[in-house]
Amino acid sequence: MKKFLCSVVAVVVAFSVAGSSYASPSREVSVNSNDQVETNTINLMTNNNEPLGTLITKVTYHREQKNDRVVVTTTTDKHYELLDQFKRDPEKREAFKDTSDTFTIEVTNDDKFYVDGEQIPDSILNQQVNPNDGVSLMSDSGGVPSLGHYYDAGDYTHYYFASYSGMTMGGSPDGSHVAKNTTRSNPYFSQAANTLDILYGDHQSYLWYKASLSAAIVAFPFTLASVIGAIADGGAAGLTAAQLYSYYRDCNSDLSKAYGLISQM
Repeated sequence: MKKFLCSVVAVVVAFSVAGSSYASPSREVSVNSNDQVETNTINLMTNNNEPLGTLITKVTYHREQKNDRVVVTTTTDKHYELLDQFKRDPEKREAFKDTSDTFTIEVTNDDKFYVDGEQIPDSILNQQVNPNDGVSLMSDSGGVPSLGHYYDAGDYTHYYFASYSGMTMGGSPDGSHVAKNTTRSNPYFSQAANTLDILYGDHQSYLWYKASLSAAIVAFPFTLASVIGAIADGGAAGLTAAQLYSYYRDCNSDLSKAYGLISQM
């Protein structure tokens, strides 16, 4: 099957795929667990299993008590170092642009939850999250089959694209849905395919941190309230929960972009 990027933007930290290459994450944690930094580095490969470059992800976690609430600010910085031949490719430069995302969660003493100043309603907070949800490695050419994906008709010319506009905290599809049949000559083809390949990598990371949190806290209930609560509690589990939430946001950003591009095909 032909890939336009790598199924390792693909595989982060602990998921392994034949032919992919990545470095073990390096982690730096300050003595005060209220301030933590973790840096992960992975190697990116092309669909021909040739080096594309590296992705360095730095997560900074800061926790403090403010009057009647705990406030945690998390920033995720992604820096791409492409090899010279790919730096000259405008499509690759566009797909692999550096990003920075910051979110702030607040948990009050009377158990009210806020993300970026907006209170989360109980109906969302108490939705169950299945920690064992996984990616189906089926015959799609790219993306995540249950969320957003594309595949060819066997001739590498005609393709089917489909995507939802969002994802719930539990990993289920959310929002509007779009589907199109198209060809490689469509002006939005490469951007949409690249975005769905990146979605695959972000979703693998999301699954990894979901599994890590489940392993760190026995019988973790996996509701949005419990994830945000774990972020507020701090410690190593707090950082893991923050990373889970960060990749959840990344997946939603990827899906929103893919949905918009496919809609224009």
